Parts: sequence; C-alpha cells; structure tokens
Amino acid sequence: MNRLFSIIAVAIIIFVPILLPVQATAQNKIEVLFFYSPTCPHCRAEEPFLDSLEKKYPQLDVQRYIASDHKNQELLYQLLVERKAMEYFGSVPVTFIGEELFLGFDNADGIGKKMENSIIRQLAAFEPEPASIEPIIEQSEPSQPVAATQPEAATAAGIDKNKLEKYSLPALAITLGTLDGFNVCSLGALLLILSLVLVLRSRRQVFIYGGTFLLTTALIYGLLIVFWHQLFSALGQYVRVLDFMLGALGIVGAIYFFREFLRFRKYGPTCEVGGAKIIGKMSKLVKNSFGKKSNVLLIIGSILLFAAVVTVVEFPCSAAVPVMFAALLAKANLSGLAYLGYLALFLSFYLIDELIVFGIAVWKLSLWISKGKFVTYAALIQAILLLLLGGYYLLSFIR
Repeated sequence: MNRLFSIIAVAIIIFVPILLPVQATAQNKIEVLFFYSPTCPHCRAEEPFLDSLEKKYPQLDVQRYIASDHKNQELLYQLLVERKAMEYFGSVPVTFIGEELFLGFDNADGIGKKMENSIIRQLAAFEPEPASIEPIIEQSEPSQPVAATQPEAATAAGIDKNKLEKYSLPALAITLGTLDGFNVCSLGALLLILSLVLVLRSRRQVFIYGGTFLLTTALIYGLLIVFWHQLFSALGQYVRVLDFMLGALGIVGAIYFFREFLRFRKYGPTCEVGGAKIIGKMSKLVKNSFGKKSNVLLIIGSILLFAAVVTVVEFPCSAAVPVMFAALLAKANLSGLAYLGYLALFLSFYLIDELIVFGIAVWKLSLWISKGKFVTYAALIQAILLLLLGGYYLLSFIR
C-alpha cells in the first residue's frame, strides 16, 4: 500500500506542474469570432489587423466565418440573439471578442483601437491583481453588446448615428424601386411588345414574349446596379467621400426629377431619351420579327435585344435613383446574401407596374394603361425623397 501511495505521489509531483500551465493557458484564451464577406472592403481591412493582433497577443483564438455560409449564418444569428443585437444581422464585418460585439471596421486607430483595448482589459481580468491598466470600455453583461452601441463604431462601419441605412433599407428598396418603376420608356416598350403579341390571341405567347422582355429588363437593370455598387464598395473605406457623393447625387437627382415633374404636368408623361433613334430602329426590328415568316427564336431574339437596348439607353434618365440605391447598399456594408436580397426586392418593385400590365394582358388578353397622373406625381415624390436623402448625407459630410 505504501508503495502505491509513493507512486501516486511521484506522479502528482511530476505531472501537476506540467498540466497547470496548460490549464491556465486554456483559461486565458480569448475567443475572437470574425464574420465577414470576401467582397466587403471593411472586412478586407480588418483581416490583416486581426493577423497582427494574433501575433501580438498569443492568447487570442481568432476564428473566421464567411457570413453568407448557411451554417455560419445560424451561428451568427444565435450569437446576436444572445446579445439582443438582431438589428445587425445581415451586416458585415461583425466581430465578437469574448462577450463584446464590434460592428464594422475602419482602421487600427479607430475601431481597431477599441478592439485592442477590449483585449487588454479582458487579459487584465485574468490577472489576480491588475496593475495600472484602466478599462477603456466598461465590462458588459453577457447579453449586452458594448462596442456595437458606440456611435463612432457604427459610423465607421458605414452605418450612421441614426442607423438610417440599416433600419430603413427595406423601406427604401421598396419605395425607390416602386418610384423608379414608373418609367415611361420601359413601360412604352412593354406595351409595344404586348400589342404585337395580343394580335395572336394566345395566352401562352403573351406569357413567353412578355415574360422574356421583363426578365431581360430585370437582368440588365440589375447588372447596371451591381456595377455601381462595386464602384461605391471600392470607395467604402472613404466614408466621408461616400457621404459627399451620396449628398451630391441626391441633390442633382432631386433637381432633375422636379424638372421632369414640371414637364409632365405641362406636356404629359413622354419618353425623351438621347438614344430615341436607336430605340425607334429597334422598335421596327421587333415589329418586323412578328411577320408571317418569322419563327419563335427570331422573335425572342429581337425582344431580348430590344429590352437590353431600351434598358441601357433609358438608364441615364432615371439613373439618380438606382445609383443612389447602389450607394446605399455599399454603405450599409451587407453580406453577399443580404445584398442580393435587397437587390431582388428593389427590382421586384421596380417592375411592379409592368408586372400588373403584363398580368392583365395574360389573363384578359387586353391592355391596361395606368393614368399619366401616377407617372407625373411619382416624379415629384422621387424629387422630394432624393432631396431628403441628399440633404441628410451632405449634413453627415459637413459634421
């Protein structure tokens, strides 16, 4: 028995000193969860910063998650629910350091400094007697996001003090999309297609040819918005520059649409574009494709080309609205999935009036044309909305 006790005692003497440092190191680990999107400029700026923190503080355990991945979204959702911060779901980057939440990233001297202060404070909490390290951010309860509630962090992330982009983005997508959809040129092109097809008295052909036009319009318009979104995303690190561009775009767009409102009131809603000759030639091409010797592929091809040309040519006429929306998406700093969702929402409401006309044509084999007053006052509402948005961002820039 004495021999057994001796063996146990020797084992304790040998192994306890070895195990204790390992346990202490595990306890002193700070878990950092970084949710990002590969296309997000703020995320790309934060990644090397986290790398530098890992080298500087070996106690950090940095885990990286692509926010668009389904499993990662479930984890992010759960973490935000625990911290009662669900309003940040869909935004990137989101970084959890211990129990603290940081939204967005600008540079090492801004949000990066707040992150490092949090790490220093949490590491100091592991020590039995913290020396002269004073907490820069008060320790939060497990369910309270500390850094995310800091106004500076939210602004640098592309979400201003009132969180305009975050809370109103769905409403803006619906409102801007609907107003932008009251487009005389695009609607006139659809009516031309439907008038040619309705002669055939076939719901199937109305559905195919009209649907081809609408899908092509949505695709081309969506690609144009994506182009502008990528441009603004590249400027995302220059927050003040982006605020100025949004403000200037809003004011210029407001002036343009107010002039359109006055013109519509005097002469009625008419399509006036620089490429009117091109559209006129394309209209003749579509009409000729419906001749007796034409086949389905020729008709669909002419409609595809017609829709693409009309969408591109008329885009400058109402560019202030989709470009403003693209800038808002870039400024909101969304994950890839959320970005596509808002883009789809905008396009759905952009086509809402044409979808109604198309649906009636398929159902009743007849044309329904909305009254000109809708288009006229839609221009006025667009002017007011763009003026408000432009003024808001110019004030943000001045401050």
